[in-house]
Amino acid sequence: MKNLKIIFSCVISVFITGCSSTKKIDDPKILDKMIREKQQRTVAEILDENENPDWTVYKHVIVVGIDGAGTFEGKCNTPHIDAIFSNGVWTPKCKASKPTISAECWGSMLTGIEPQVHMLTNERVDNYPYEFEAYPTIFSLARKTHPEAKLGAFCGWAPIYKGIIEQGIGVVTGTGTDDKVAKQAADYIRAEKPELVFVQFDSVDHAGHNMGYCTKDYFAALEAVDDYVAEIYLAAQEAGILEDTLFILTADHGGIFKGHGGNTLSESRVYFGAVGKTVPKNTKLSLEGRDLAAIVCRALNLKTNKKWHSSVPKKMFKEPRPAKITVKE
Repeated sequence: MKNLKIIFSCVISVFITGCSSTKKIDDPKILDKMIREKQQRTVAEILDENENPDWTVYKHVIVVGIDGAGTFEGKCNTPHIDAIFSNGVWTPKCKASKPTISAECWGSMLTGIEPQVHMLTNERVDNYPYEFEAYPTIFSLARKTHPEAKLGAFCGWAPIYKGIIEQGIGVVTGTGTDDKVAKQAADYIRAEKPELVFVQFDSVDHAGHNMGYCTKDYFAALEAVDDYVAEIYLAAQEAGILEDTLFILTADHGGIFKGHGGNTLSESRVYFGAVGKTVPKNTKLSLEGRDLAAIVCRALNLKTNKKWHSSVPKKMFKEPRPAKITVKE
């Protein structure tokens, strides 16, 4: 990966500088061997050598998605969301995938590729499981990297875990109204301390379709979900894993009048927020919805898909300082 190459280049540079200030190594074969040994070590081992590391791999990632929420930030009363993400990065201008429809957008966020590639639609995920091995979801990547990992997906819209997330890879699932989904996810987090959890709330999108997006009823639904987001966050705290958790909140798309699927800003701009120990405070990001996959994989140090359209945005994480390496006499 790009970041791995940067770290290794810094390591080599510091290594060579350190040699000149201590015992000089004249034999190029010995120096080459030492550099190769250093290159073969993992990123985690290099980071462990830092005297004061400011970035480490997370043990847990929790992603909360609010279907149809768009760019709600600042438009309604969401005190819990505001408080949580004031300590991290956020933006109301994350670009949703197009067309701005649930299956297309959630599919891109979980696979890291665009709808034209994953070919997921609402009709398809309602009837067929996702089996595109060349473009696995973050859950499949997590399972391949960490075979014993505990994975959960609790969604008001069940087709997410039936038709987007691969079947048979050991993902614990649940569905129901938003209050039930919140309780299922919170209970699972407290009991199992999972490595990866995805939670999707569906009531906001229903309010948009039934009463109109950006209406009083729509914002009332968002304010109710604010409590559910807090419930998930507190569950991580009560489980004792919050310190090692990257907590993310986002949406698949927005809406206009009583629908969505077009390219208006109301439909194609969504909120994205993240908080964690290596996430800079009060920083605004520039990113697209599909970048969620790369962010999750970076946080959990997962083996990624080289065919992705997904990348970690600048300023998302504080970068690690290279290890101080010297050669002892």
